[in-house]
Amino acid sequence: MGTLNLASLLVEIRRFFSNRSDLTDAIITTNLNLAQEDIAKVWDWEELDNTLSGTLSITASEVDDKFLAIPVSTIKEIHSFRLITGDGRSRKLEQVSVRNFDLVIPEPEYYARRIPLKYCLHKNKVEFWPVPDEAYPYIIRTTNWPTAFAGDTGAFSDLDRKDLALVYRAASILNDTLGEYERAGRFYGIYRALINDDISEEQSMPDRDIKPPSEIRRSSSGTAPGNYWQNPFFKG
Repeated sequence: MGTLNLASLLVEIRRFFSNRSDLTDAIITTNLNLAQEDIAKVWDWEELDNTLSGTLSITASEVDDKFLAIPVSTIKEIHSFRLITGDGRSRKLEQVSVRNFDLVIPEPEYYARRIPLKYCLHKNKVEFWPVPDEAYPYIIRTTNWPTAFAGDTGAFSDLDRKDLALVYRAASILNDTLGEYERAGRFYGIYRALINDDISEEQSMPDRDIKPPSEIRRSSSGTAPGNYWQNPFFKG
């Protein structure tokens, strides 16, 4: 979450424009929302991580059950999509491009129902193959878009400790719309330096081991304390 609420952000931005009366709260708020979107595009920030969970709906219609509606207006990226079976068959589904999905599996409902293996995302719907045979719980890890400011001056940005970058990016957009191109470039340059620092800080994760899945399985199977057969990484 940000440190400054909307009221304070408005004050900081007005200072750059000598409190011009034609820059209303609504205009500045619109540009703050544009700035938030721009900042969200340059990186998948940790504070925008989210988990979407639920249970698949099973009916008598394969045509209906091959789809799952999700709130794509708030989702920027899907990082993983898991189905949980509760009996050891849980899996991460493979996302396939719409073009390849339609080319290889033009009619998913033609095949027998099973636990899905693949999915594609189009508009606001996930399409599965195979069509699910049970009402499996699902867990989707996402990065979301930041929540737009909507006039509540007490609201804070979803972006964590990026208020300064947010202020400078909004000011650069405002200067550009006012025809102050040199000032816009100056504010944008400061913004880029600030956001690059934020990216460097985000990349610093001392406790994370970067390994391919095969290495994770191998290192996890080195020891198998207790009920080793319950360890999905144990291949001994």
